[in-house]
Amino acid sequence: MRRLRNSRNKQEARELGLALELVRSDAYILIKEAAFALLCAHKDQPFARHALEQLLQHEEFRVSAKRELSTSSTTKGELPYLCV
Repeated sequence: MRRLRNSRNKQEARELGLALELVRSDAYILIKEAAFALLCAHKDQPFARHALEQLLQHEEFRVSAKRELSTSSTTKGELPYLCV
């Protein structure tokens, strides 16, 4: 059971890392917003929280990252409010 949980955590960390890379890229804004929403939806996980902290320096997402870090985790199934 523990091995399955560790494997799942590693996979989630890879996915969240990809989301952070997409937000920082020059991808189409809708792609970047979707990646940011993924980070927000998982902000209770340390890697996602760290990624949001890094985005405090990002020109387009700094305000949204600050807002997300100042609020509690979103309710399961609830989409985060995006204000980019």
